[in-house]
Amino acid sequence: MPTRAEVADFEADGFDTDAWIDEQLKGPAYAERVRRVYMDLMRMEVGANFQFVQGSTVLRRVKVKDPTGKDTYVYFRGGQRRGRAETDGVFCLTPDETGLQWPSLVEGTPYNGGPKNADATAWSTYTKVVTPWWLSGTGAGFVLADALPKEVDGTPVTQIRVCAEEAQEPDTADVTLSPFPPATACVATAPPFARMSCPPRDSFLQSKYRTAFTKDPNAAKTQVACDTATGFGSSSLCGCGKGLVRCMPGAGPGFDNVGFKFPSRVPIGWDAPFDQVDQTQAGWARMFWGQEFIHFLDDILTSDRSFKEVLTGRQGFVNGPLAQFYRDVAPGQCCGNGVYYGYNEPEALFDATKIPASVTPYDVNTWTKVDDRGPHASGFLTMPVFLTKYGSRRARAHVLWNAFACKDFIAGNLALKPSSEPDLTKRDGCNVCHATLEPIAAYFARVQESTWVYLPQDKFPVTPGKPFFDGNPDLKYQGCIRDFRSPAADGGPPPVSNGACSNYYDPAFTYPVLGDAGVVDGSTTLRGAYASPVNADKGPEGFAEQLTSTSQFESCVAENVTSAFLGRSLTSDDETLKDTLASVLANGGYRMSELVRALVKSDAYKAANNLSSTKWRDGGL
Repeated sequence: MPTRAEVADFEADGFDTDAWIDEQLKGPAYAERVRRVYMDLMRMEVGANFQFVQGSTVLRRVKVKDPTGKDTYVYFRGGQRRGRAETDGVFCLTPDETGLQWPSLVEGTPYNGGPKNADATAWSTYTKVVTPWWLSGTGAGFVLADALPKEVDGTPVTQIRVCAEEAQEPDTADVTLSPFPPATACVATAPPFARMSCPPRDSFLQSKYRTAFTKDPNAAKTQVACDTATGFGSSSLCGCGKGLVRCMPGAGPGFDNVGFKFPSRVPIGWDAPFDQVDQTQAGWARMFWGQEFIHFLDDILTSDRSFKEVLTGRQGFVNGPLAQFYRDVAPGQCCGNGVYYGYNEPEALFDATKIPASVTPYDVNTWTKVDDRGPHASGFLTMPVFLTKYGSRRARAHVLWNAFACKDFIAGNLALKPSSEPDLTKRDGCNVCHATLEPIAAYFARVQESTWVYLPQDKFPVTPGKPFFDGNPDLKYQGCIRDFRSPAADGGPPPVSNGACSNYYDPAFTYPVLGDAGVVDGSTTLRGAYASPVNADKGPEGFAEQLTSTSQFESCVAENVTSAFLGRSLTSDDETLKDTLASVLANGGYRMSELVRALVKSDAYKAANNLSSTKWRDGGL
């Protein structure tokens, strides 16, 4: 709402309206107003219902008595592979060594009369003192949860005690053998070693190495990246890195513990919060994902560049927490069953090597521009806030189709008939929407759902056939493509579950063919790519190109912005205005300022408020 002084200036003789509008189109208020249009359309913030908690990056802590009897916090990762079967996958000290048993996600419970002073040899061998990254630097806006920089008795600390495996620093390490032999039975109701759960079994890479080691004790070991879930689950040599930089702090033993202090109520923006409270490490990540989109969009608007860059731009912005996220935390989502395809080290959507080394995790309020996030970056389509807010490939395609083509999927009043047709573009009734939706959803087939893990073409062909599977013995006996030979007959690895294949390839689109020697062979399709393998290989950047290469883009942008500025949905009476503004946008190099300038000078905008200036001076309604 204008002030009285502004109203008087507007009505004064000689007031230059055009110059005044041009000046307003340069400031942050203009960027915020246009940004709000797309924040309202897409809700580009991730709420607490999405819990970003990956075992390979979250530190928990429990209270034990040290050898002198002093209550002490020890930090650890749940699921960490260890060298002892007694502690593999759980806390690093045994019940006999601490007088405590270790249920999952809670403090230790008394065991055999405990708790007791920790065994001195076990304490020095299996725990270490380190200086964690979160206690080794400070910066404006970087505030730890109240409990984190303190010991049990409230004493401030600059170092913490962690399990020895977590303190390890290598970026890559050899796969290690599981200390619990695969043939050993474990009954969940009575685990060995007074554990509360069975020791973890071999991962696929451990099983593969065990098979090779049995044949040859000098067999070569597979290297794994220690910042991935693959390394976390396959090597007891993979820790949290130097200063525990690959792990996020948590002040408790639970699933997602408090780690930082930051706002929870920001109805008028993050720069004017209503509070500052202890919140979880997952919330810390979610907050900055949303801020990344805001800085990215505001930069395009204030720099007056083509609005197409919202979808196509490879530039980006990071602050300290985001720099740490992309360098050390984001890879922890990879690679799962992708190891069957030789995918041990992730190929990132955001190439973290592009981030200046000078950006530290404590630079919360300083935002640094990264001119090129890497070859797979494409506007906000490859940012975590979008990929987690809209977790499925269909949801991603739908919201973009709606927000940038102004189209929706409405089937109408159709009677759906029972059908065994897996192809939704062909199934009667479903095809009304899915004939369009499935091909555009295929653009996201190479980005795993609810994550930012990218599936490169050389590891995951869209439609692999016999040569691909024959050349890779790890894939040869999986459920999507099977033959009837025993793995032992030709020296192959042990059979694996169908899930290892079906997580990536769709059994509904496997086409068996009888090949040589009566072997069933065939071709299957990358999950989500069946409707358009070409689009799958083009990736999100292909969808960005499709959306921005037709007149629908400028028409939809004109419709969205005009509707927001007028405060109402457009009608058929507004078609001429919308077409004019779309033309202005396209002819002006797709700069949003050209559209907004023409819009606020239009008769429709001037008439959008039915109160006269005289009415405003009289106090409004």
